[in-house]
Amino acid sequence: MLSIEEQKDIKNKINNILSKYFTEDFKKNQKVPRILNQEAVDYVINSSGKWIIIAFISINSIKKFDEYFEKYRDPFPGLLVTIDTPMPIAFNLKNSSYNYFKDNVIKNMYSFKVEDDCSFILENHHQIIKTSRGEDIDYIIDLAYIITFTEKININNFYEVLDPLIKHSLSIWGKI
Repeated sequence: MLSIEEQKDIKNKINNILSKYFTEDFKKNQKVPRILNQEAVDYVINSSGKWIIIAFISINSIKKFDEYFEKYRDPFPGLLVTIDTPMPIAFNLKNSSYNYFKDNVIKNMYSFKVEDDCSFILENHHQIIKTSRGEDIDYIIDLAYIITFTEKININNFYEVLDPLIKHSLSIWGKI
């Protein structure tokens, strides 16, 4: 769990990267995810020590993710796992960089098993899970950048991967 100071430092560094790319001119592109053109949008940072997620979500959705974090200790239950699990997994990623996943609906399975050296982008990712207690979890991540930590990449230098990952998304959206 990151301290409040660490979170502020990370958010400042991320803001510096985002401000280079997510300009008003950038937002005029029709291929840009809708979330980036909304007035009430923010991003949340989640780090497990094994990965970092920078997820853009509407202000209206933040409450749901806060509730999931409070209840499950994870704002995005079912999204990522790093170990084998009896629950099915949609995608296994290992040593795989700059992947782009769009418009996926993942139901009653983990979305991703991530291992060493992965970076990827999610756009309009829908996760649906029924817990072992019979509770329904249902959320959408409008846009997220996800980076796994390795011996070389950690919480102190993941920006070196985030910057080119954002550039990659811009090239997909036709802005580079």
